[in-house]
Order: sequence, then structure tokens, then C-alpha cells
Amino acid sequence: MRELTAMLSREQKLICLIFDQFEELLYKDELEPVFDEIRALCNAVDEAQENVLIGFSWKTDGTIPPEHRAYHLWHGLSDRRLEFELTPFSEAEVSTALNRFAKELGSLSLHRSDDSFKIIARIPWLLKKLCIHIFDLVRTGMDQSIYSCDR
Repeated sequence: MRELTAMLSREQKLICLIFDQFEELLYKDELEPVFDEIRALCNAVDEAQENVLIGFSWKTDGTIPPEHRAYHLWHGLSDRRLEFELTPFSEAEVSTALNRFAKELGSLSLHRSDDSFKIIARIPWLLKKLCIHIFDLVRTGMDQSIYSCDR
């Protein structure tokens, strides 16, 4: 690690680790040991003061109660963190993402004419979930209707 961090500093490079869907660690008891490891990693990176960044991505609609250890970790790092709120995708970004997804499906077109679909598609994490849902439907031979919510 010393050799790696020296090289990063010398070459003015950075390692950035991003953990997506971090909220899963906060709400599932069986993942508590993983949370402990992440907390130890955060503390080690903070102590080392090297060219390593750790990022976390989670939905903003969740809350962390004060009795949870994540609450104290979050507030304990408040002077060393930056928060970024993702803005909704533009219509051009939605179109690009959906065209790429349609290619993945091997389909020439993706059913997306409904206004509610366009609204959902502007929210990055919801677009991802929607694409996964449609992909699962198509893979099992079902219609790609976004209204199949029985899963």
C-alpha cells in the first residue's frame, strides 16, 4: 500500500472507490459485519491522508436513526465529505440511455411513448430499475410493458 500511495502521489493520480446502494448496509442486519468493514476502511483512508477517495451512493428518501452506528459515522466525517445531488436526466440523456438499452435488448424499438415512462426515465436510479425490470420481462419472454408490477 505504501508503494501504491507513493506512486499515486508522484504521478498525481487518485484511486476512487464508490459503493452504490449503500443504504442496503444500513437496513439489513445480516450486512452489519460489512458495514463494520466499510467503517474501518473509511477510518483507515482518513488516517492515511493519501490519494484515495471513498464515495457512497444511496437514495435520499431514507433516514438513519441516531442509535445506528452509521449516524455517528456520517456526522463524524461531516468536515471531510462532499455531498452531490444528482439532477434528473435531460431529455437528450434519457433518449441516449434508452437507445443504448434498446440495443442491449436486441430490439429495434423500446415501448416508451407513455408520459409516465418519460417522467420515470428522468430519475437516474429509477431509470436503472425500470430497465432491469424490462430486461427481466423480455428475457423471460414476457411483454416489455412497464405496467407489469406484479414482481
